[in-house]
Amino acid sequence: MTRRLLMDRGRPIEPHPIVADLLDLSAKAGLTVVELAERLGVGATSPYRWPTGEGAPSMAVLHRWAAVLGRELAVVDSEGRVLARGPALGAALPGLRRERRVTQARVARSRGISQSSIWRQEKAGEWRTLASVDGYVRALGLRLELVVAEEGP
Repeated sequence: MTRRLLMDRGRPIEPHPIVADLLDLSAKAGLTVVELAERLGVGATSPYRWPTGEGAPSMAVLHRWAAVLGRELAVVDSEGRVLARGPALGAALPGLRRERRVTQARVARSRGISQSSIWRQEKAGEWRTLASVDGYVRALGLRLELVVAEEGP
């Protein structure tokens, strides 16, 4: 999968670093775009938009994609400790916010959205986009990374 960059006001639009890492790992694994789409249960044209930053996979698709490659999405602190990982990551975010004594208002301000939006997102426990999860995690002073998947029980 090659990365053909789109331009926005003369600047290239790049995929999110997590997506870029997954694209690189997919290429190293020898997965074609068609194989990737089939394994992720998405339309055949969807993966073509991801390298350009033109489109982005949902969080559910990102979790499946990482799993296909033996990886998991994880919330990591400044010392490299994994605080939450895998599909349960979204459910752990409000608890991480409270542990770090960060208010919903502070998260909302840092993301440029309303506090009620943060409240609804936490209450529903639905984190649909990488941008929303990444913005929330960064507001907590943490980062989102790909880590090697843990072995099952």
